[in-house]
Amino acid sequence: MSRSRLLQAGKTPSPTARALACGWAMALGCGLVLAQGATRTVLLVMPPQPGKLEVMAQSAARALASAAQVRLMPADAQPGAGLEAAVRGGGVDLLVGVGAAGEQAARAQAGSVRLMSCGAPTTTLPGVMLEHDPAVQFAQLRRMLPTAHRVGLVLHAAEGSPRLDAALQAARRAGLELQPLPVESAADVQPTVERAASALDALMVLADAQVLSPQAARALLTVSMRQRVPLVGPAGSWARAGALYALEWDYEDLGLQCADVALRLLAPRGLGAAPLAPRRAALVINRRAAQVLKVPLAEDVLRSAESIHD
Repeated sequence: MSRSRLLQAGKTPSPTARALACGWAMALGCGLVLAQGATRTVLLVMPPQPGKLEVMAQSAARALASAAQVRLMPADAQPGAGLEAAVRGGGVDLLVGVGAAGEQAARAQAGSVRLMSCGAPTTTLPGVMLEHDPAVQFAQLRRMLPTAHRVGLVLHAAEGSPRLDAALQAARRAGLELQPLPVESAADVQPTVERAASALDALMVLADAQVLSPQAARALLTVSMRQRVPLVGPAGSWARAGALYALEWDYEDLGLQCADVALRLLAPRGLGAAPLAPRRAALVINRRAAQVLKVPLAEDVLRSAESIHD
């Protein structure tokens, strides 16, 4: 099925879409009923291989369909065609970059068109990131590892201070000591973590292209099992591969949350805002890893899991 498709405003929206659109129309004084009945146009810029982000984008498109014309467009690089032609043709009110590649393409073509991001690991744009609130992450760590005290945080050495500062503050509030473990590249991950592992009760990752690479993932999983230090994965796929657990995303709900932000931006005098963390977290547990690491799993923790892998 093509990723370039048009959802016309005249089609019957889903109950969720109707509730979301009508709710915001009331909250904003019916601001989404545009001047002289004009219809807004939203382009969702898709990465080359969207994977589960396709589910998120489709969810956002359905939720927006009653308030705007929505097109899902590939982030192609052909000059004068596709996305570039659509933006230059005028009439586009909002560009939504889907994932990191989609956001990069949207930024490159936006010109004066308003931008937002949906599903990138990190962003400075209004939108929703694929990164859980640090407070949520450390609260879950406390539930999974109640005796843990010192936690190693693997991050790229060039990572700016705001994300690290937020993690350090959230860890302190949770009664944890966070030890940053900066790396320059994926090749640095294993030796860096091995040197610190004996003093750590758990390992976490601050998401970045350098530490999310397959090489870095293999290194962290290897050290975790070899040194018997539980690894908290940055995504559900890591838990399925051998991390103790991870907080996954609900992609349908992420799409609704992105639509929520888009409706705010489309409203008259709609203002930009800081990017949001996902509002729902789904727990993924690897019970086999827990057995190897000798981590007891409480029944209430197991019951709260979205999925458990043996």
